[in-house]
Amino acid sequence: MSHPYLATFGICFNVFLGLIICLECGCALGTKSIVLHLHDVHQEEHFRIDHTKLNQVLTELQVKESFDLTNLPINCPEIEGLHLSSNAYICFTCQHIRGTLKSIQTHHLACHPNIPMPTSWKRVAAQQLHHQNRTSYFQVIPRNLPSNENDIATQFFISLNQN
Repeated sequence: MSHPYLATFGICFNVFLGLIICLECGCALGTKSIVLHLHDVHQEEHFRIDHTKLNQVLTELQVKESFDLTNLPINCPEIEGLHLSSNAYICFTCQHIRGTLKSIQTHHLACHPNIPMPTSWKRVAAQQLHHQNRTSYFQVIPRNLPSNENDIATQFFISLNQN
């Protein structure tokens, strides 16, 4: 969901998660991490944040500080705006998902030492709330359709061109 004030920072609100999505890096942000993310990750010093206005918008939208992945539905559709890893690896034994072959093999050795290492791995589409911070992956059903005028990122860039 686009919001005029949030759009000025390149962020939008995801109603399903109840979190803010950074459109540039594809990560979810809670109420306490937005300002730090903008300044530290994107080093955005050319704008001034009106903290009162930001807090008012976050309260109005009922933005959460975090999201519990156990609340995701089975067969979760791709969450628009989050980074998508289309070739993640899933553990046959416990369904844990990792982003690289080396990482899933390390997981298998650590968590299933008495089970022989598979010679091949199933690949799945997966997302993370914070892909740069090594948070847990969750499996999703990717959108196979190309972007359209109604997706969050397209709406954001259209709004920028209108100003």
